[in-house]
Amino acid sequence: MSNIDTLFQSPKPPKAFRFDDAVAQVFDDMIHRSVPGYATLLQLISVLAHTHIKAHSSVYDLGCSLGTVTRVMQQQASAADVQFYGVDTSQPMLDKAAQLSEGQAIHWVNADINELTLQPCSLILLNFCLQFIPLAKRQALLKRCYDALLPGGVLILSEKIAFADANSQDWMRQQHECFKQMQGYSELEISQKRQALENVLIAETLEQHQARLQQAGFASTTVFFQSFNFVGLVAGRA
Repeated sequence: MSNIDTLFQSPKPPKAFRFDDAVAQVFDDMIHRSVPGYATLLQLISVLAHTHIKAHSSVYDLGCSLGTVTRVMQQQASAADVQFYGVDTSQPMLDKAAQLSEGQAIHWVNADINELTLQPCSLILLNFCLQFIPLAKRQALLKRCYDALLPGGVLILSEKIAFADANSQDWMRQQHECFKQMQGYSELEISQKRQALENVLIAETLEQHQARLQQAGFASTTVFFQSFNFVGLVAGRA
């Protein structure tokens, strides 16, 4: 059970957001109260896992945080002899993921996903992870994912997106902040977290993501989820 997120309730000096032990203790509450429709997104990913994971293959959740989606995919996969890997650079996140997944056959790996060697796999998940990767490294990471996927394999990419039109961007920001206020976050909490994420979470437009996936070699890209400025895409390898 996750603790309630109170990390930004009190005024504090500006500090870059980190996936440390304090965040690990409240992360589940934080993401459900920060991402509109997150529970629905998990349900849809479970469907994609059920239909796309192939027998005798590997599955990667890159930037797995607490491993919630890793566990969902492992539970929903119907194929036999599948190796599941949850990968993250945050040891506190992985420690809690291991506790929460006791009894499930999941490999938890502390590694930089930009350097990890990927085994042939049928599904790769980047769930709100690419947005934290430096812009200069994103194309290479997606190309490595494409190269690791077996024929018919899929990459699932969930991201907070930006909008090229300034009015659309401002409107979406207002709706997102209203959503967070309705989940119990104060204006101070919203402001302080926004400052902490500045230059840490770099959002791009949907068109930029689609173009990068195409450049990596993916034959098709489909938006399967959108809730305000959060989207889920599935990209398939022919």
